[in-house]
Amino acid sequence: MSSKSIYTIPYTYLIGWSSLDLYYYGRRTAVGCHPSDFFETYFTSSIEVESYVSEYGRPDIVQIRRTFTSSEDCCEWECTVLRRLDAKNNFRFLNKTNGDSEWIYSGVDAVWMNRNGKNRRVRREHIENYQDMDWAEGRSVDWIWIKHCDSGKNKRVAVNEVKEYLENGWERGRDLNVAGERNGMYGKVGKNSFRFNGYWHTPFGIYESLNDAVKNSPIKVSSTTLHGLCSYNERVITKHSYERTRLVKYLFEMENAVGYTPYDLGFKHE
Repeated sequence: MSSKSIYTIPYTYLIGWSSLDLYYYGRRTAVGCHPSDFFETYFTSSIEVESYVSEYGRPDIVQIRRTFTSSEDCCEWECTVLRRLDAKNNFRFLNKTNGDSEWIYSGVDAVWMNRNGKNRRVRREHIENYQDMDWAEGRSVDWIWIKHCDSGKNKRVAVNEVKEYLENGWERGRDLNVAGERNGMYGKVGKNSFRFNGYWHTPFGIYESLNDAVKNSPIKVSSTTLHGLCSYNERVITKHSYERTRLVKYLFEMENAVGYTPYDLGFKHE
């Protein structure tokens, strides 16, 4: 399909420089956009990306990650991924935020909406907009487990999404209508649920769990950031990654960190 297609197909994408171990995750939702535009006529709107392209050339990783039927779904999914990665605090990503504030949800200001079996969590101040489009306020979500035919990997998806997965090498599993008292473990306490997987070594102490390490950090740090420093600790720290990693910047002067690896600085998991 031509990049000048009259159809709008929003999409999310990933670009990266493998030699730098540096990436950027973004979205494209403009009217008339299409995946075939990517890095042909559209090169992202990030100033950071533009700067790195100028200095290091075109990224060798250029991927369309997912396409959507609506801009709203695209925006919401981008923010979901960025929050999972904690991209704004992840020294491997150029992203400056974890998504637009319009799509960031927090506690009591969010509510589940339902339309034709599809569920979406939206900010409370946007409820009327969704109700105008025949969405109703609700909370019930029907889930089912599916299993990949080749890898055996299990995944929990909404029932209304199963058909799409069945067409791509997945098969149905058990229904997940087992919340609350319907759950076989309701009221029971798990035995030997803690599994020791090695110590988390940091410059500020050694801990039996990642959560303990996060709690004892001298400054607020996400588990994603600390996990990355301890588990992927052979990557040389650059000036860019030093400036983006608050914990390293707090613990070490630049001259004592840039050019070294997290392992050199005392981060490891073993």
